[in-house]
Amino acid sequence: MKKIFIYNLLIISLIIFFLEVGLRIFSSLNELGFDKNLFNLESDIKVHNKNIKSKVFGKKVFTDSNGFRVPTENYTYNQTDNSSMVMGDSVSFGVGVLEEKTFVGLLRNSNANINFFNSSVSGNNVETYLQLLTIYNEDFKFDNVIIFYCINDIVKSKGVLTKKDFYKKNYILSKINIFLRNKSLIYIYLKSIITDPEKRYYEYIAPSYKDETSLFDLRKSILAINKITLKKNKKLHFVILPYEYQTREKNCNDKYLFPQNKLNKILANNNIEYSDFSKDFCDYTSPKKLFLTYDPVHLSPIGHKFVFDLIQKEKIIN
Repeated sequence: MKKIFIYNLLIISLIIFFLEVGLRIFSSLNELGFDKNLFNLESDIKVHNKNIKSKVFGKKVFTDSNGFRVPTENYTYNQTDNSSMVMGDSVSFGVGVLEEKTFVGLLRNSNANINFFNSSVSGNNVETYLQLLTIYNEDFKFDNVIIFYCINDIVKSKGVLTKKDFYKKNYILSKINIFLRNKSLIYIYLKSIITDPEKRYYEYIAPSYKDETSLFDLRKSILAINKITLKKNKKLHFVILPYEYQTREKNCNDKYLFPQNKLNKILANNNIEYSDFSKDFCDYTSPKKLFLTYDPVHLSPIGHKFVFDLIQKEKIIN
């Protein structure tokens, strides 16, 4: 009996091993998670540590002396007075994608006369952008502020947390969940096909745009950001990006895009420049390819190239 148990255990272990190897070789799945050295835990605002090499979603990342994402270690900016401050969360940071293939990296390579300070940090939101912009206005010289807004930016907590998420209520399971999503593609694959994270994340965020208090606070932060840029004579532009769930054929309508519509109204009523790329994503031949596999919001290399092309087309950078 003991030999049979060991034999079966060995077979199961080998099956899991080869499935894991197969997913790593033949699938487009990304590991999830961040190296611990990336974030400055001593800061009151969520920022990156400076001059470090780290790993995010399985890809190497580098930060400069300000904690901004850059293409390489010891990256040197161009000697130019024309600079743009990029603000956003994990989407504009470009998790799971090499820097040169992100839309910020593509902009950097296509505009040699412009420096791009990518201050994006995973989990940041519109309130954080206001706090950081207040600091950056004093510390850096830049002409343009480009905020890449995802609909979870209305949430004030650090990152998107599901209130009903069982793992958050159980410390041990939470640790197991974090470990497995960082190490096992099998776990990520099974969890994704069973739980439909794209739908789950959207359904958690969307109600915030029906909540008057949340909308009031969103408008308040946006107006404060606009006031800062006007005072400093800087150009402000919001770029609005959708969730994957919103780009599905049956969901490309006002019923599911109402968060963007609410935001667009705030921006338009206050004469703030913006570009909403949500419908462009909907019109793409296969919108799912624009996102990382089974990911609710983060863009694939194809998605980053798509956003870059839209930015170029609308001449947001000049």
